[in-house]
Amino acid sequence: MKIKKVIITAGGLGTRFLPFTKSVAKEMLPIVDRPNLEYLIDECKKSGIEEVILIVNNKKPEIEKYYSKDEELTETLKKENKLTELKAIDSIGSGVKISFVYQEKPIGLANALYVAKNEIAGEDFAVILGDDLMYNQDYPCLKQLLDIYNQYDCNVVAVQEVDKSEVSKYGIIGVEKEVNADVFQLNDLIEKPEIEKAPSNYAIIGRYVFKNNIFDYIEKLKIGKNNEFQLTDALKNMLVDNNKIFAKNLQGIRFDTGSKLGYAEAFIFYSCLRDDIGENVKKFIKKYIDKNN
Repeated sequence: MKIKKVIITAGGLGTRFLPFTKSVAKEMLPIVDRPNLEYLIDECKKSGIEEVILIVNNKKPEIEKYYSKDEELTETLKKENKLTELKAIDSIGSGVKISFVYQEKPIGLANALYVAKNEIAGEDFAVILGDDLMYNQDYPCLKQLLDIYNQYDCNVVAVQEVDKSEVSKYGIIGVEKEVNADVFQLNDLIEKPEIEKAPSNYAIIGRYVFKNNIFDYIEKLKIGKNNEFQLTDALKNMLVDNNKIFAKNLQGIRFDTGSKLGYAEAFIFYSCLRDDIGENVKKFIKKYIDKNN
């Protein structure tokens, strides 16, 4: 079965970016002149996805507004012959169907997926976390997971190695066996373990591909860590029932844009890639570093 749909979670409170996120979703933070969310949707399109389902917060309607047509702005740009700007806004959300589902309260990732169950309509699907930006120009990170799913017809989670001192910040996998150099079959998942209890230093990051029966396990969940419905708990129960879950060690650069440092890094990185400002940004960085050394 070809994966056609992706859920992108964008309904959190964004408390790490207050006060800005008091009224604006953190996924709309700009990276140069495009919101973080646009980069995630680009990854979906490059991976062959046909539909993106955005999980949003009804108290922050700017995401839905951004992906809606603005006829007044379009007409103004036409009259002023601003064709470059017109092309830019016409490209927003093009090439993929975008729909919206509202999560009443941010009570865990498992709940965020479950509210989109009707839109998934019995299909297998993929998930991207809205504050996990991944860069791989030649081989999109979501496509890496989809290729494993297509080969083995099983659930797939994205992982990357982290320092042992960092394992308590992530969901960590236990490895049953290596399938190949960067693909593993799982036998355990532990949410934010203590260092001495971590089964590996492979951390789950914001990309997943799921068989549709994940919803059966989410339905049975009880409130878990931090008073939220934890996706890790659902995955652990799937393993108990002998559902295969593979992990793909992603090849790419990851930015945690839900943190201030990760966002700053992403802004600088993508600025340097730009044809219009990239070289000047690099010169400025060098000038600033030289001045302060």
